[in-house]
Amino acid sequence: MKTTIALSFAAIGLLGLGLVTTSHAGLRYGNAAVAVFDGSAAGMIGGSRNTPDGGAIGCQVDATANSISMNCSATAADTGKFVQCSSSSPTLVQAAAAIQADNYVSFYWDASGTCTRLTVSTSSGYSPKQP
Repeated sequence: MKTTIALSFAAIGLLGLGLVTTSHAGLRYGNAAVAVFDGSAAGMIGGSRNTPDGGAIGCQVDATANSISMNCSATAADTGKFVQCSSSSPTLVQAAAAIQADNYVSFYWDASGTCTRLTVSTSSGYSPKQP
């Protein structure tokens, strides 16, 4: 009995300190629309495809015998604003080539329209692309 009470108080103490957290099984982000801001854009590829007014987002890699580059573009769901950027940075090209249909993508650009950052995220909570 003493052991049970001691363990219960220990668990309550750890919970109070934030050392024990709860989990959220099956967490889903839904079909989040594509958002465009000044110098950045973000959205779920699958989620934007699954809704008629979700906007669009994606990147492509273009290679020739002498060069390789990438381009990212997005159309905002709420305003229809279209943005794009491009780069020949090998690290950004590699990140763009890794994008898959169920990823969350965010990209940033500078005043000249050059991509400066690309984030590709994968989570079980992201909506998969539907046919």
